Amino acid sequence: MSEKDLNQELVEARTTLFGLRQQLKTRQLEKTNLVKKARRDVARLLTQLNKAGK
Repeated sequence: MSEKDLNQELVEARTTLFGLRQQLKTRQLEKTNLVKKARRDVARLLTQLNKAGK
């Protein structure tokens, strides 16, 4: 994947994480494990970006 694709996916993952956090705070989220998964997805994308940049 190119850095441009990774950056786009990172933006989408962070947007998803933000939405999940909002749902969690307003007690609308039933599957709380999705927040953990989204955090790991963001971390995974950041790791790939760091490796691609070096």
